Amino acid sequence: MKQADGEFVWPPARVDDSPLAPGEDRGTEHPIEQKQQPERGWWSAIERAWLCPVAVPVRERLEIAGCDGEALGACCDRCATTVGAGEEDEFGCASCRDRKVPWDRAVRLGAYEDELREVILEVKFTRFRSAGMALGRMLGEVLRNAGAPSEGVVVVPIPMSTRRRLVRGVDHTAAIGRGVASELGAPMRMALTRRHRPSQRTVSMSARAGNVSGTMRLRRGAGAGIKGRTVVLVDDVRTSGATLRAASSSIFLGGDGCRPAAIWVATVGVTPVRGRMDLAGLARIRTAAK
Repeated sequence: MKQADGEFVWPPARVDDSPLAPGEDRGTEHPIEQKQQPERGWWSAIERAWLCPVAVPVRERLEIAGCDGEALGACCDRCATTVGAGEEDEFGCASCRDRKVPWDRAVRLGAYEDELREVILEVKFTRFRSAGMALGRMLGEVLRNAGAPSEGVVVVPIPMSTRRRLVRGVDHTAAIGRGVASELGAPMRMALTRRHRPSQRTVSMSARAGNVSGTMRLRRGAGAGIKGRTVVLVDDVRTSGATLRAASSSIFLGGDGCRPAAIWVATVGVTPVRGRMDLAGLARIRTAAK
């Protein structure tokens, strides 16, 4: 639409001072303008124009940082550790090949580093439930792409002790679990309870298994809700895997005839193996160097 002379126009038109090609006029769209921008809803446009949001949505933050999910095969199906081409076989990868795991499949949103790490810490310590649910929905997409069953699924978040829940003011893993359940169209069950112990972050790697041993148990009557179903255990960060092992064992040993059909573990971030760079991080460095 042409504007009358002197009429106020906002936003102002872009001034194009690039040289004209032979036969080209200013009405021709410059090639750099042809890039498709992601479509946004009308409410998002209003928010950005008038409400001046102070925080970028989680998905957008991670997309900008290149942490919005990984290609299938970027991590081991058995332990969710980063793997390269040919490093994983039917028995797992170098990190888990000689170890038994009490679950059937492991998936993750990404490596626990960079922007993904920052978002997880915000969810964990600043009571941002909506951000936790956004992470959960993204993790749910990863589960679906990895072949998680479409029926007979129940989402079980890793429990938090009552004392830690009162101190932090939010059960962040439950918020992530709600996002996963929403994306999968599955029920969520707080099927496990947990006794208070020191945070896994405060103990050495060798002591982590003992720190969580015997701290989790199946709630009375919870077995009926998971019997014969695929249980998706949801956690925020996995380092040694001790917490997920303890939770899986509690489900299998919980009694009430609650034997699940399968257990999948879904973690937002997995701590990279020391001395090894994550593939996504390496790709970002190579892109920045070009």
